[in-house]
Amino acid sequence: QVLILALASAVAAVLLTVTNGGFDWTSYASSIFDWTGKGGEVDLFDFTITTSRLGTGVLGAVPVIILGSAIERSDKREFANVNFSTIIMVMTLFGRRTKPEPEFLPPRLRNKRVPVTSLSDVFIRSFAIASLTGFCEEL
Repeated sequence: QVLILALASAVAAVLLTVTNGGFDWTSYASSIFDWTGKGGEVDLFDFTITTSRLGTGVLGAVPVIILGSAIERSDKREFANVNFSTIIMVMTLFGRRTKPEPEFLPPRLRNKRVPVTSLSDVFIRSFAIASLTGFCEEL
């Protein structure tokens, strides 16, 4: 995070220095949003499903799904560590959904209340993380 902050600050400093503080991103907006190849005005909210869009989505999604399934089913230690880390991260972010069985708890915790996460808490946290991620990606 510090490296990304330093790089972003350096880029901003260079842009402000080179352009005497007058960097105008709007003059570049048309080329930034011209990824569709149509040229000129581009409707960013054109969600029409076409054959080419559907095909591109499928061709992009299939390899990712296959790779993810292969990693999940693999017995290799490296992949097991990735799966374990993901499970721990999800439990840290969202908490436990159900209380573990008493025989799986250490003896000192068997009579104590184990915190569980409600469905609304999970939805709120998921929405917050997704919103923050989407906002940061679009900047």
